[in-house]
Formats: sequence, structure tokens, C-alpha cells
Amino acid sequence: MINCGDIYKIFSECFPKLDMGEKNFAELLDIENADIIKEYADGKNVGFAVMRDVHILLMCVLPDHRRKGHGSALLEKCENAAAEKGYHEVILGDDNWFFLGAVLSESEYEKGSSDFFSKRGYSFSGGCMEMSLNADNFVKELIPDASAADEFRFIRADEREMLLSAVAQVDSEWCQYFNEYENVFAAFSGGKIVSFCIAESGCLTMLSRDGENVGSVGCVGTIPAARGQGTGLAMVGKASEQLISRGCDVIYIHYTHLGKWYGKLGFEPFIYFGFGRKAL
Repeated sequence: MINCGDIYKIFSECFPKLDMGEKNFAELLDIENADIIKEYADGKNVGFAVMRDVHILLMCVLPDHRRKGHGSALLEKCENAAAEKGYHEVILGDDNWFFLGAVLSESEYEKGSSDFFSKRGYSFSGGCMEMSLNADNFVKELIPDASAADEFRFIRADEREMLLSAVAQVDSEWCQYFNEYENVFAAFSGGKIVSFCIAESGCLTMLSRDGENVGSVGCVGTIPAARGQGTGLAMVGKASEQLISRGCDVIYIHYTHLGKWYGKLGFEPFIYFGFGRKAL
């Protein structure tokens, strides 16, 4: 594995709450297959960017070296690197990797742009947030009653075709994510799946820390006929309860814009992303 201790130290100062350790950091960024671009001041490494092809996966500048031109210099280096490889645009983040876009403040997320990147020619087309809930803060009583469902549980192998039928009613492109059934939690009504999600424990995420078990709930969907009755939220709550009973210390919600919806169960956003790009 490539030694990335110097850039992980900078990352830790920029994102002190994401105390994942150097090994997890390198794995999440797939650091061996990425290009690392560094910025120096007086011989000291004060910032870095991680790129893959046209994607800037992560960019950090030490807090006490910001507003001194280092961020702009790093960004220009990234753009030049992409241009030298024959690319005609640069994209902030990549939804298949660690950071999904430009890190935004909450106010920037709400207005859908980044002051830093927008001033440098980047246009934004949306965004998302990452959310979490510590097991110690889970409140079972916040799970709503759901009259449209009479059973909540992980599905069986013989129910996979029924699952795919339900997923297709929500988004046919999601079917590719449901090749396995062991980690699929669902709400049933009359023996039929009406709501579903992928619920896994032991996940490697940006919240992962040594000795902690991170659970993840994702690809949440409810068929049209069962919407508006609390079914989906109840299912997420019961899936989280199951993961916590299996030893998860924290539950992670990845790539969502439904902050208020998940917030009803006690989930809170911990980072915001904006999806941006620039033509070169």
C-alpha cells in the first residue's frame, strides 16, 4: 500500500470528525489507483488533491493556510493535469468513491453552489448529504406506525423475484443493486413487499473507526401504492433497530437529500456535497 501518512494528517486536520485511520482512508480513496497532487509553502506540504481521470475526489488545504491562494493553485494543477491527459472537463467528486462532490457548508448546500468553486468557473447541478445516528441516541418510539404494512423483516431467498418486482416499481435502474438478498430488509403487506432497503453491518464508510461497527441503510424505496402512510420511514427505523441489535455502533445514511425525512428518526447530516463541473 502506498504510504499516505502525510496527506492523511492534512485530511485529519481538515475533517477532524472523520477519524477513520490511514488504512481506511487509503482504501476508500483507492489511493493506489489515484493521482495525488500536492501544494507546498516554504517547503511544507500544506494541501493536496486526489484525482482519478477527470474526477477530483478530494481536495484539502490546512486550515491555517487557507485564503492564501493554495486552494486556487491546487485546483489549477488539477485542471492542468486533466487537460494534459486529453480531458475537456473536470468533475468534482465521483459517486462511486469516497467524496461525492465539493464539500459545502449547510448554507451553500441550501443555495446549491460553492463560493470557492463557483468563482472559478464551476457550475453545480445538485447535491446530497451524508447522515448518521449513533446507537446510543436511537429512540425506538420515534418509529412511526405504518398501517400499510403488517410485517417487517429481512427477506428470504425465495422472495427475491418479488423484491425485484417491487424495486422496478420504484426505479428499474436500482435492480442492479439487489443481486443479493441476505441484507435486504423489507416491509410486507398481505405477504407482498411494499417497501425495501439494503441494511448491512460491518461497512467501510467515512465514519468507520477502528473497533467500531458501522451499519448502513440505503436504496430505500416504497412502491407507489404504499406511499404517504409512514411505511418507508417505519421500515428504515426497524432496519436500524435490527442493525443495532446486531452490534452496530452507528447507522449511516449515504447519498441522500431527504434530511428532514430521516431526521424524524434522529438522523443528522454530518457532511454536505455539491455536484459540480467545469469545461476546460
